[in-house]
Amino acid sequence: MHRLFWFLVFSVLSGPTVADQISGDQQRGLAKLDNGSLMQAQTNPATLVKRTLNAFFSFAVNDVLTRDILEQRHRAEILRRRAHVRSALFRFDLDGDHLVSAAEITQQEPALNPRDRAELVWLRYAFDANKDGNLSQPELMAAVDAEVGQLNIARLPGSQLLQFDLNDDGTLTAEEIISVVDLLRSDAKGEPKGKSNDAKKPKVLTAGQKERARRRAEYDAQFEAKRVALAEAGLPEICGYPAKSEEASLHWLSALRGGAISTIAIDGLHQGTTVVRLHVEKGEQPLYLIAGAQTPVIWQFTGAVDRIERVITRKGNAVSGLDGKQVHFAPSGVCVPGPSDLGQAVAQRTFRSTLEIAFDRQRFDGKTSEWMGSRTFPSHERIIRKDQLDTVDKPIRRNGKVYEMVDGTLHELENDEAARRQVQYQFNRDYPYGVVDIDPEKLVLQGKAQAYSVLPLEAGLLQLLDQGVLRGDAVNVLVITRPVEMLPSGFRTNGADGKGRRFNVDPEVTLNIEAGNLSDYNYENLETGRCVDGVPCEMLPSLE
Repeated sequence: MHRLFWFLVFSVLSGPTVADQISGDQQRGLAKLDNGSLMQAQTNPATLVKRTLNAFFSFAVNDVLTRDILEQRHRAEILRRRAHVRSALFRFDLDGDHLVSAAEITQQEPALNPRDRAELVWLRYAFDANKDGNLSQPELMAAVDAEVGQLNIARLPGSQLLQFDLNDDGTLTAEEIISVVDLLRSDAKGEPKGKSNDAKKPKVLTAGQKERARRRAEYDAQFEAKRVALAEAGLPEICGYPAKSEEASLHWLSALRGGAISTIAIDGLHQGTTVVRLHVEKGEQPLYLIAGAQTPVIWQFTGAVDRIERVITRKGNAVSGLDGKQVHFAPSGVCVPGPSDLGQAVAQRTFRSTLEIAFDRQRFDGKTSEWMGSRTFPSHERIIRKDQLDTVDKPIRRNGKVYEMVDGTLHELENDEAARRQVQYQFNRDYPYGVVDIDPEKLVLQGKAQAYSVLPLEAGLLQLLDQGVLRGDAVNVLVITRPVEMLPSGFRTNGADGKGRRFNVDPEVTLNIEAGNLSDYNYENLETGRCVDGVPCEMLPSLE
Protein backbone atom coordinates (compact mmCIF):
# COMPACT_ATOMS: atom_id res chain seq x y z
CA MET A 1 0.00 0.00 0.00
CA HIS A 2 2.90 2.39 0.80
CA ARG A 3 4.44 1.76 -2.62
CA LEU A 4 1.11 2.57 -4.26
CA PHE A 5 0.89 5.75 -2.20
CA TRP A 6 4.30 7.09 -3.27
CA PHE A 7 3.79 6.00 -6.87
CA LEU A 8 0.63 8.10 -7.00
CA VAL A 9 2.35 11.10 -5.39
CA PHE A 10 5.25 11.00 -7.84
CA SER A 11 2.82 10.62 -10.75
CA VAL A 12 1.48 14.08 -9.94
CA LEU A 13 4.98 15.56 -9.86
CA SER A 14 6.27 13.94 -13.04
CA GLY A 15 3.29 12.84 -15.11
CA PRO A 16 1.65 14.94 -17.84
CA THR A 17 -1.54 16.83 -17.12
CA VAL A 18 -4.79 15.99 -18.86
CA ALA A 19 -6.03 17.86 -21.89
CA ASP A 20 -7.55 21.29 -21.44
CA GLN A 21 -10.90 20.07 -22.72
CA ILE A 22 -13.02 18.97 -19.74
CA SER A 23 -16.24 17.02 -20.23
CA GLY A 24 -19.60 18.12 -18.87
CA ASP A 25 -19.61 15.24 -16.37
CA GLN A 26 -16.20 16.31 -15.11
CA GLN A 27 -17.34 19.93 -14.82
CA ARG A 28 -20.28 18.83 -12.71
CA GLY A 29 -17.90 16.90 -10.48
CA LEU A 30 -15.43 19.76 -10.13
CA ALA A 31 -18.23 22.09 -9.01
CA LYS A 32 -18.45 20.09 -5.77
CA LEU A 33 -14.86 20.77 -4.71
CA ASP A 34 -14.07 23.20 -1.91
CA ASN A 35 -11.97 26.30 -2.53
CA GLY A 36 -9.02 25.00 -0.53
CA SER A 37 -8.63 21.91 -2.71
CA LEU A 38 -9.02 23.97 -5.88
CA MET A 39 -6.25 26.38 -4.88
CA GLN A 40 -3.86 23.73 -3.55
CA ALA A 41 -4.23 21.59 -6.68
CA GLN A 42 -2.89 24.49 -8.75
CA THR A 43 -0.21 25.73 -6.35
CA ASN A 44 1.00 22.59 -4.55
CA PRO A 45 -0.54 19.45 -6.09
CA ALA A 46 1.94 17.01 -4.52
CA THR A 47 1.00 18.12 -1.01
CA LEU A 48 -2.71 17.87 -1.83
CA VAL A 49 -2.30 14.33 -3.18
CA LYS A 50 -0.18 13.22 -0.23
CA ARG A 51 -2.64 14.64 2.31
CA THR A 52 -5.69 13.28 0.49
CA LEU A 53 -4.23 9.80 -0.04
CA ASN A 54 -3.18 9.62 3.61
CA ALA A 55 -6.81 10.21 4.57
CA PHE A 56 -8.06 7.88 1.82
CA PHE A 57 -5.99 4.86 2.85
CA SER A 58 -6.91 5.36 6.51
CA PHE A 59 -10.59 4.86 5.63
CA ALA A 60 -10.54 2.66 2.51
CA VAL A 61 -11.25 -1.07 2.61
CA ASN A 62 -9.36 -3.07 -0.03
CA ASP A 63 -8.22 0.23 -1.58
CA VAL A 64 -11.84 1.34 -2.17
CA LEU A 65 -13.83 3.93 -0.22
CA THR A 66 -17.64 3.98 -0.29
CA ARG A 67 -20.26 6.17 1.35
CA ASP A 68 -21.31 3.23 3.55
CA ILE A 69 -17.78 2.85 4.89
CA LEU A 70 -17.60 6.54 5.75
CA GLU A 71 -21.03 6.48 7.36
CA GLN A 72 -20.05 3.56 9.59
CA ARG A 73 -16.84 5.25 10.68
CA HIS A 74 -18.56 8.56 11.27
CA ARG A 75 -21.43 6.97 13.15
CA ALA A 76 -18.92 5.37 15.48
CA GLU A 77 -17.19 8.73 15.92
CA ILE A 78 -20.49 10.45 16.76
CA LEU A 79 -21.30 7.79 19.35
CA ARG A 80 -17.83 8.11 20.83
CA ARG A 81 -18.15 11.87 21.12
CA ARG A 82 -21.66 11.58 22.53
CA ALA A 83 -20.40 9.20 25.21
CA HIS A 84 -17.56 11.60 25.97
CA VAL A 85 -19.91 14.58 26.33
CA ARG A 86 -22.33 12.60 28.49
CA SER A 87 -19.53 11.44 30.76
CA ALA A 88 -18.20 14.98 31.04
CA LEU A 89 -21.56 16.46 32.05
CA PHE A 90 -22.54 13.70 34.47
CA ARG A 91 -19.27 14.12 36.39
CA PHE A 92 -21.11 16.73 38.46
CA ASP A 93 -23.47 13.99 39.71
CA LEU A 94 -21.68 13.08 42.93
CA ASP A 95 -23.96 10.28 44.19
CA GLY A 96 -24.75 8.61 40.85
CA ASP A 97 -28.54 9.18 40.98
CA HIS A 98 -28.63 10.82 37.52
CA LEU A 99 -29.51 14.15 39.14
CA VAL A 100 -27.23 17.09 39.84
CA SER A 101 -29.06 18.55 42.81
CA ALA A 102 -28.77 22.08 44.13
CA ALA A 103 -27.07 20.61 47.21
CA GLU A 104 -24.45 18.87 45.05
CA ILE A 105 -23.83 22.09 43.15
CA THR A 106 -23.35 24.03 46.39
CA GLN A 107 -21.06 21.32 47.76
CA GLN A 108 -18.66 21.13 44.84
CA GLU A 109 -18.79 24.61 43.31
CA PRO A 110 -16.12 26.19 45.60
CA ALA A 111 -13.63 23.45 44.72
CA LEU A 112 -14.10 23.62 40.94
CA ASN A 113 -11.56 25.21 38.65
CA PRO A 114 -12.77 28.30 36.72
CA ARG A 115 -13.55 26.34 33.55
CA ASP A 116 -15.65 23.67 35.30
CA ARG A 117 -17.42 26.28 37.37
CA ALA A 118 -18.29 28.26 34.25
CA GLU A 119 -19.63 25.09 32.62
CA LEU A 120 -21.83 24.33 35.64
CA VAL A 121 -23.21 27.89 35.66
CA TRP A 122 -23.91 27.57 31.92
CA LEU A 123 -25.75 24.26 32.43
CA ARG A 124 -28.03 25.80 35.05
CA TYR A 125 -28.66 28.87 32.91
CA ALA A 126 -29.37 27.04 29.64
CA PHE A 127 -30.99 23.76 30.71
CA ASP A 128 -32.59 24.14 34.15
CA ALA A 129 -35.98 24.54 32.48
CA ASN A 130 -38.10 24.79 35.63
CA LYS A 131 -35.51 26.90 37.48
CA ASP A 132 -35.64 24.69 40.58
CA GLY A 133 -31.86 24.75 40.99
CA ASN A 134 -31.53 21.05 40.10
CA LEU A 135 -30.33 19.51 36.85
CA SER A 136 -32.47 16.42 36.19
CA GLN A 137 -31.50 13.58 33.89
CA PRO A 138 -33.68 14.87 30.99
CA GLU A 139 -32.18 18.33 31.42
CA LEU A 140 -28.65 16.92 31.36
CA MET A 141 -29.47 14.78 28.31
CA ALA A 142 -30.86 17.90 26.62
CA ALA A 143 -27.44 19.47 27.21
CA VAL A 144 -25.77 16.40 25.68
CA ASP A 145 -28.08 16.63 22.64
CA ALA A 146 -27.30 20.33 22.28
CA GLU A 147 -23.55 19.73 22.42
CA VAL A 148 -23.60 16.83 19.96
CA GLY A 149 -26.07 18.67 17.72
CA GLN A 150 -23.51 21.44 17.23
CA LEU A 151 -21.03 18.97 15.79
CA ASN A 152 -20.10 20.00 12.27
CA ILE A 153 -20.54 16.76 10.34
CA ALA A 154 -18.77 18.21 7.31
CA ARG A 155 -15.59 18.51 9.42
CA LEU A 156 -15.48 14.92 10.64
CA PRO A 157 -12.40 12.98 9.49
CA GLY A 158 -12.78 11.81 5.90
CA SER A 159 -15.96 13.81 5.20
CA GLN A 160 -14.35 15.69 2.31
CA LEU A 161 -13.01 12.62 0.50
CA LEU A 162 -16.11 11.84 -1.56
CA GLN A 163 -15.92 15.25 -3.22
CA PHE A 164 -13.25 13.59 -5.40
CA ASP A 165 -15.83 11.07 -6.67
CA LEU A 166 -16.45 12.84 -9.99
CA ASN A 167 -18.91 10.32 -11.42
CA ASP A 168 -21.01 10.19 -8.23
CA ASP A 169 -21.12 6.40 -8.22
CA GLY A 170 -20.53 6.34 -4.46
CA THR A 171 -17.15 4.61 -4.86
CA LEU A 172 -13.75 6.32 -4.67
CA THR A 173 -10.33 4.96 -5.65
CA ALA A 174 -6.84 6.43 -5.40
CA GLU A 175 -6.72 6.77 -9.20
CA GLU A 176 -9.80 9.02 -9.13
CA ILE A 177 -8.08 11.37 -6.70
CA ILE A 178 -5.12 11.68 -9.10
CA SER A 179 -7.49 12.33 -12.02
CA VAL A 180 -9.23 15.15 -10.16
CA VAL A 181 -5.94 16.85 -9.28
CA ASP A 182 -4.79 16.57 -12.92
CA LEU A 183 -8.04 18.13 -14.11
CA LEU A 184 -7.55 21.02 -11.72
CA ARG A 185 -3.91 21.48 -12.76
CA SER A 186 -4.99 21.77 -16.38
CA ASP A 187 -6.76 25.01 -15.47
CA ALA A 188 -3.51 26.63 -14.30
CA LYS A 189 -2.62 27.46 -17.96
CA GLY A 190 1.00 26.44 -17.43
CA GLU A 191 1.93 29.50 -15.35
CA PRO A 192 5.01 28.67 -13.20
CA LYS A 193 4.35 28.27 -9.49
CA GLY A 194 5.28 31.19 -7.31
CA LYS A 195 5.37 33.65 -10.23
CA SER A 196 2.79 36.16 -11.28
CA ASN A 197 2.50 38.88 -13.88
CA ASP A 198 3.40 41.90 -11.75
CA ALA A 199 2.98 44.26 -14.70
CA LYS A 200 -0.75 43.58 -14.71
CA LYS A 201 -1.20 44.29 -10.99
CA PRO A 202 -2.40 47.76 -10.14
CA LYS A 203 0.54 49.33 -8.29
CA VAL A 204 -1.71 51.65 -6.27
CA LEU A 205 -3.37 48.80 -4.34
CA THR A 206 -2.30 47.97 -0.83
CA ALA A 207 -1.48 44.41 0.18
CA GLY A 208 -4.87 44.10 1.89
CA GLN A 209 -6.70 45.39 -1.18
CA LYS A 210 -4.82 42.96 -3.38
CA GLU A 211 -5.77 40.06 -1.14
CA ARG A 212 -9.44 41.08 -1.12
CA ALA A 213 -9.40 41.48 -4.90
CA ARG A 214 -7.80 38.06 -5.27
CA ARG A 215 -10.40 36.43 -3.03
CA ARG A 216 -13.23 38.18 -4.86
CA ALA A 217 -11.89 37.07 -8.24
CA GLU A 218 -11.49 33.54 -6.93
CA TYR A 219 -15.05 33.52 -5.60
CA ASP A 220 -16.45 34.90 -8.86
CA ALA A 221 -14.57 32.27 -10.85
CA GLN A 222 -15.81 29.47 -8.62
CA PHE A 223 -19.35 30.81 -8.72
CA GLU A 224 -19.26 30.85 -12.52
CA ALA A 225 -17.82 27.32 -12.61
CA LYS A 226 -20.61 26.11 -10.32
CA ARG A 227 -23.21 27.91 -12.41
CA VAL A 228 -21.98 26.30 -15.64
CA ALA A 229 -21.68 22.83 -14.11
CA LEU A 230 -25.09 22.93 -12.46
CA ALA A 231 -26.66 24.32 -15.64
CA GLU A 232 -25.23 21.40 -17.62
CA ALA A 233 -26.71 19.03 -15.05
CA GLY A 234 -30.11 20.70 -15.41
CA LEU A 235 -29.96 22.41 -12.03
CA PRO A 236 -31.47 24.54 -10.67
CA GLU A 237 -34.01 24.46 -13.52
CA ILE A 238 -35.03 20.95 -12.41
CA CYS A 239 -35.91 22.32 -8.98
CA GLY A 240 -38.07 25.13 -10.30
CA TYR A 241 -38.13 26.98 -6.99
CA PRO A 242 -41.15 29.30 -6.74
CA ALA A 243 -40.28 32.97 -6.98
CA LYS A 244 -39.15 34.66 -3.78
CA SER A 245 -39.98 38.28 -3.04
CA GLU A 246 -37.06 40.68 -2.59
CA GLU A 247 -37.91 41.40 1.04
CA ALA A 248 -38.23 37.73 2.11
CA SER A 249 -35.33 36.11 3.99
CA LEU A 250 -34.09 32.71 2.83
CA HIS A 251 -33.74 29.74 5.23
CA TRP A 252 -33.26 25.95 5.12
CA LEU A 253 -33.65 23.17 7.69
CA SER A 254 -32.49 19.56 7.56
CA ALA A 255 -33.14 16.71 10.02
CA LEU A 256 -33.27 12.94 10.17
CA ARG A 257 -36.47 12.86 12.24
CA GLY A 258 -38.74 14.87 14.50
CA GLY A 259 -38.82 14.96 18.29
CA ALA A 260 -42.48 13.92 18.59
CA ILE A 261 -44.51 10.97 17.29
CA SER A 262 -47.47 11.55 14.98
CA THR A 263 -50.87 9.88 15.24
CA ILE A 264 -51.11 10.02 11.43
CA ALA A 265 -48.93 8.16 8.91
CA ILE A 266 -47.95 10.04 5.75
CA ASP A 267 -45.83 7.37 4.04
CA GLY A 268 -47.63 4.13 4.86
CA LEU A 269 -48.54 2.49 8.16
CA HIS A 270 -45.30 0.50 8.21
CA GLN A 271 -43.22 3.67 8.46
CA GLY A 272 -42.91 5.75 11.62
CA THR A 273 -44.01 9.36 11.13
CA THR A 274 -42.60 12.04 13.44
CA VAL A 275 -43.28 15.75 13.90
CA VAL A 276 -41.14 18.90 13.92
CA ARG A 277 -42.92 21.90 15.44
CA LEU A 278 -41.96 25.38 14.25
CA HIS A 279 -43.47 28.33 16.10
CA VAL A 280 -43.20 31.32 13.76
CA GLU A 281 -42.26 34.46 15.66
CA LYS A 282 -44.00 37.78 15.11
CA GLY A 283 -42.34 40.11 12.63
CA GLU A 284 -42.69 42.01 9.40
CA GLN A 285 -40.21 40.25 7.13
CA PRO A 286 -41.59 37.35 5.04
CA LEU A 287 -39.88 33.98 5.41
CA TYR A 288 -38.95 31.60 2.58
CA LEU A 289 -38.06 28.14 3.94
CA ILE A 290 -36.67 24.99 2.33
CA ALA A 291 -37.05 22.06 4.76
CA GLY A 292 -36.24 18.39 4.31
CA ALA A 293 -36.15 15.28 6.49
CA GLN A 294 -34.93 11.85 5.42
CA THR A 295 -37.71 9.95 7.21
CA PRO A 296 -41.46 10.70 7.11
CA VAL A 297 -41.81 14.02 8.96
CA ILE A 298 -44.67 16.47 9.38
CA TRP A 299 -43.49 20.08 9.57
CA GLN A 300 -46.09 21.64 11.89
CA PHE A 301 -46.33 25.45 11.88
CA THR A 302 -47.92 27.60 14.59
CA GLY A 303 -47.78 31.27 15.55
CA ALA A 304 -47.45 34.03 12.95
CA VAL A 305 -47.85 31.67 9.98
CA ASP A 306 -48.84 34.59 7.74
CA ARG A 307 -45.12 35.45 7.64
CA ILE A 308 -44.42 32.23 5.72
CA GLU A 309 -44.17 33.20 2.07
CA ARG A 310 -43.32 29.69 0.92
CA VAL A 311 -42.24 26.31 2.29
CA ILE A 312 -40.40 23.92 -0.04
CA THR A 313 -40.17 20.30 1.11
CA ARG A 314 -39.61 16.85 -0.33
CA LYS A 315 -41.93 14.00 -1.24
CA GLY A 316 -42.46 11.86 1.85
CA ASN A 317 -42.73 14.92 4.11
CA ALA A 318 -45.92 16.85 4.87
CA VAL A 319 -46.87 20.27 6.21
CA SER A 320 -49.47 21.22 8.83
CA GLY A 321 -50.71 24.66 9.80
CA LEU A 322 -50.26 26.33 6.40
CA ASP A 323 -52.44 26.88 3.38
CA GLY A 324 -51.74 24.60 0.43
CA LYS A 325 -50.75 27.63 -1.66
CA GLN A 326 -47.84 28.27 0.69
CA VAL A 327 -46.38 24.77 0.17
CA HIS A 328 -44.36 23.47 -2.77
CA PHE A 329 -43.00 19.92 -3.16
CA ALA A 330 -39.59 19.74 -4.81
CA PRO A 331 -39.42 17.39 -7.82
CA SER A 332 -35.98 16.06 -6.86
CA GLY A 333 -34.07 15.26 -3.68
CA VAL A 334 -31.20 17.56 -4.69
CA CYS A 335 -33.53 20.55 -4.37
CA VAL A 336 -33.86 20.25 -0.58
CA PRO A 337 -31.14 19.90 2.08
CA GLY A 338 -29.19 16.66 1.79
CA PRO A 339 -29.08 14.00 4.51
CA SER A 340 -28.06 15.43 7.86
CA ASP A 341 -26.61 12.16 9.08
CA LEU A 342 -23.04 11.09 8.41
CA GLY A 343 -20.81 11.06 5.34
CA GLN A 344 -23.06 13.36 3.30
CA ALA A 345 -20.96 16.52 2.98
CA VAL A 346 -21.09 16.33 -0.83
CA ALA A 347 -24.90 16.17 -0.87
CA GLN A 348 -25.10 19.20 1.41
CA ARG A 349 -22.59 21.10 -0.73
CA THR A 350 -24.48 20.30 -3.93
CA PHE A 351 -27.70 21.60 -2.38
CA ARG A 352 -26.02 24.79 -1.16
CA SER A 353 -24.49 25.40 -4.59
CA THR A 354 -27.91 24.90 -6.18
CA LEU A 355 -29.42 27.36 -3.70
CA GLU A 356 -26.63 29.85 -4.31
CA ILE A 357 -27.17 29.77 -8.07
CA ALA A 358 -30.98 29.67 -7.99
CA PHE A 359 -31.23 32.74 -5.77
CA ASP A 360 -28.26 34.62 -7.26
CA ARG A 361 -25.96 34.57 -4.22
CA GLN A 362 -28.53 35.85 -1.76
CA ARG A 363 -27.67 35.27 1.89
CA PHE A 364 -29.35 32.28 3.51
CA ASP A 365 -29.51 30.76 6.99
CA GLY A 366 -29.34 26.99 7.43
CA LYS A 367 -29.66 24.55 10.33
CA THR A 368 -29.10 20.80 10.36
CA SER A 369 -29.62 18.32 13.19
CA GLU A 370 -30.10 14.62 13.80
CA TRP A 371 -33.55 15.43 15.20
CA MET A 372 -35.63 18.54 15.73
CA GLY A 373 -38.34 18.90 18.34
CA SER A 374 -40.12 22.20 18.97
CA ARG A 375 -38.38 25.48 18.25
CA THR A 376 -39.04 29.08 17.38
CA PHE A 377 -38.51 30.18 13.81
CA PRO A 378 -36.47 31.88 12.52
CA SER A 379 -34.46 32.35 15.77
CA HIS A 380 -34.26 28.55 16.45
CA GLU A 381 -34.75 28.78 20.21
CA ARG A 382 -35.72 25.43 21.73
CA ILE A 383 -39.19 25.29 23.34
CA ILE A 384 -39.59 23.08 26.43
CA ARG A 385 -42.97 22.39 28.01
CA LYS A 386 -43.46 21.81 31.74
CA ASP A 387 -44.83 18.29 31.22
CA GLN A 388 -41.54 17.31 29.58
CA LEU A 389 -39.97 17.51 33.03
CA ASP A 390 -42.19 14.66 34.32
CA THR A 391 -40.00 11.87 33.01
CA VAL A 392 -39.14 8.36 34.12
CA ASP A 393 -35.59 7.56 35.21
CA LYS A 394 -33.74 4.66 33.62
CA PRO A 395 -34.21 1.47 35.68
CA ILE A 396 -31.18 0.53 37.78
CA ARG A 397 -29.76 -2.97 37.25
CA ARG A 398 -27.93 -4.80 40.01
CA ASN A 399 -27.03 -8.53 40.03
CA GLY A 400 -29.66 -9.52 37.49
CA LYS A 401 -32.44 -7.57 39.21
CA VAL A 402 -34.00 -4.20 38.42
CA TYR A 403 -34.57 -1.38 40.89
CA GLU A 404 -35.84 2.17 41.17
CA MET A 405 -34.58 4.82 43.55
CA VAL A 406 -37.19 6.08 46.04
CA ASP A 407 -36.11 8.61 48.68
CA GLY A 408 -32.52 7.47 48.38
CA THR A 409 -33.36 3.75 48.74
CA LEU A 410 -33.38 1.05 46.04
CA HIS A 411 -36.72 -0.74 45.55
CA GLU A 412 -36.92 -3.86 43.38
CA LEU A 413 -39.28 -3.75 40.39
CA GLU A 414 -41.37 -6.62 39.04
CA ASN A 415 -40.50 -7.75 35.51
CA ASP A 416 -43.56 -6.19 33.88
CA GLU A 417 -43.02 -2.83 35.58
CA ALA A 418 -39.28 -2.89 34.84
CA ALA A 419 -39.94 -3.44 31.12
CA ARG A 420 -42.56 -0.68 31.08
CA ARG A 421 -40.17 1.73 32.82
CA GLN A 422 -37.46 0.92 30.27
CA VAL A 423 -39.79 1.60 27.32
CA GLN A 424 -41.03 4.81 28.93
CA TYR A 425 -37.46 5.94 29.55
CA GLN A 426 -36.50 5.30 25.90
CA PHE A 427 -39.63 7.13 24.72
CA ASN A 428 -38.88 10.20 26.88
CA ARG A 429 -35.25 10.20 25.74
CA ASP A 430 -35.78 9.81 21.99
CA TYR A 431 -39.11 11.64 21.62
CA PRO A 432 -39.21 14.22 24.43
CA TYR A 433 -42.11 16.09 22.80
CA GLY A 434 -44.43 13.11 23.16
CA VAL A 435 -47.29 12.24 20.81
CA VAL A 436 -48.89 14.90 18.60
CA ASP A 437 -52.52 14.46 17.55
CA ILE A 438 -52.54 15.47 13.87
CA ASP A 439 -55.69 16.42 11.96
CA PRO A 440 -55.36 14.68 8.56
CA GLU A 441 -57.77 17.17 6.99
CA LYS A 442 -55.30 19.98 7.64
CA LEU A 443 -52.27 18.24 6.15
CA VAL A 444 -50.65 19.35 2.91
CA LEU A 445 -48.98 16.29 1.37
CA GLN A 446 -48.53 14.37 -1.87
CA GLY A 447 -49.27 10.92 -0.50
CA LYS A 448 -52.10 9.53 1.60
CA ALA A 449 -52.75 10.28 5.26
CA GLN A 450 -53.69 7.23 7.36
CA ALA A 451 -54.48 6.93 11.05
CA TYR A 452 -52.33 4.50 13.03
CA SER A 453 -54.28 1.77 14.81
CA VAL A 454 -51.09 1.14 16.78
CA LEU A 455 -48.80 4.14 17.23
CA PRO A 456 -45.24 3.79 15.90
CA LEU A 457 -42.07 3.31 17.92
CA GLU A 458 -42.05 3.33 21.74
CA ALA A 459 -45.43 5.08 21.88
CA GLY A 460 -46.99 1.98 20.31
CA LEU A 461 -45.19 -0.33 22.73
CA LEU A 462 -46.66 1.62 25.65
CA GLN A 463 -50.08 1.45 23.97
CA LEU A 464 -49.91 -2.36 23.66
CA LEU A 465 -48.58 -2.72 27.21
CA ASP A 466 -51.62 -0.78 28.44
CA GLN A 467 -53.91 -3.04 26.38
CA GLY A 468 -52.29 -6.21 27.73
CA VAL A 469 -51.19 -7.35 24.28
CA LEU A 470 -47.61 -7.11 25.54
CA ARG A 471 -46.16 -7.80 28.96
CA GLY A 472 -42.66 -7.44 30.30
CA ASP A 473 -40.61 -10.54 31.05
CA ALA A 474 -37.42 -8.63 31.91
CA VAL A 475 -36.19 -5.06 31.62
CA ASN A 476 -35.51 -5.41 27.87
CA VAL A 477 -37.80 -8.34 27.02
CA LEU A 478 -41.41 -8.00 25.84
CA VAL A 479 -43.76 -10.96 25.38
CA ILE A 480 -46.66 -11.10 22.90
CA THR A 481 -49.52 -12.55 24.95
CA ARG A 482 -52.33 -12.71 22.39
CA PRO A 483 -52.82 -12.50 18.61
CA VAL A 484 -52.15 -9.08 17.13
CA GLU A 485 -52.28 -7.88 13.52
CA MET A 486 -50.02 -4.85 13.87
CA LEU A 487 -47.00 -3.98 15.99
CA PRO A 488 -45.41 -0.53 16.24
CA SER A 489 -43.52 0.43 13.08
CA GLY A 490 -40.47 2.57 12.50
CA PHE A 491 -37.80 0.95 14.63
CA ARG A 492 -35.58 0.03 11.70
CA THR A 493 -35.93 3.36 9.89
CA ASN A 494 -36.23 5.80 12.80
CA GLY A 495 -34.40 3.95 15.54
CA ALA A 496 -31.15 5.39 16.81
CA ASP A 497 -29.25 2.22 15.91
CA GLY A 498 -31.24 1.32 12.78
CA LYS A 499 -32.17 -2.08 14.21
CA GLY A 500 -35.47 -3.76 14.88
CA ARG A 501 -36.68 -5.22 18.16
CA ARG A 502 -36.89 -8.80 19.39
CA PHE A 503 -40.07 -10.23 20.94
CA ASN A 504 -40.78 -13.42 22.79
CA VAL A 505 -44.06 -15.07 21.82
CA ASP A 506 -46.30 -16.99 24.20
CA PRO A 507 -46.47 -20.63 22.97
CA GLU A 508 -50.28 -20.44 22.86
CA VAL A 509 -50.24 -17.45 20.48
CA THR A 510 -50.38 -17.78 16.70
CA LEU A 511 -48.98 -14.72 14.95
CA ASN A 512 -50.99 -13.13 12.15
CA ILE A 513 -48.99 -9.97 11.58
CA GLU A 514 -49.09 -8.02 8.31
CA ALA A 515 -46.11 -8.82 6.10
CA GLY A 516 -44.93 -5.22 5.88
CA ASN A 517 -44.56 -5.15 9.63
CA LEU A 518 -42.33 -8.21 9.91
CA SER A 519 -38.99 -6.70 8.95
CA ASP A 520 -38.90 -4.48 12.02
CA TYR A 521 -38.89 -7.43 14.39
CA ASN A 522 -37.57 -10.84 15.33
CA TYR A 523 -39.89 -13.31 17.08
CA GLU A 524 -38.85 -16.16 19.34
CA ASN A 525 -40.84 -18.83 21.15
CA LEU A 526 -40.92 -17.92 24.85
CA GLU A 527 -40.21 -21.48 25.99
CA THR A 528 -37.73 -22.77 23.38
CA GLY A 529 -36.05 -19.53 22.33
CA ARG A 530 -36.32 -20.62 18.70
CA CYS A 531 -37.47 -18.38 15.88
CA VAL A 532 -41.20 -18.62 15.20
CA ASP A 533 -42.08 -20.45 11.96
CA GLY A 534 -42.85 -18.27 8.96
CA VAL A 535 -40.83 -15.26 10.13
CA PRO A 536 -37.39 -14.36 8.65
CA CYS A 537 -34.86 -15.80 11.09
CA GLU A 538 -31.59 -15.63 9.21
CA MET A 539 -30.35 -12.66 11.25
CA LEU A 540 -30.81 -14.44 14.59
CA PRO A 541 -27.88 -16.24 16.23
CA SER A 542 -27.89 -20.00 15.85
CA LEU A 543 -29.23 -21.97 18.81
CA GLU A 544 -27.80 -25.29 17.63
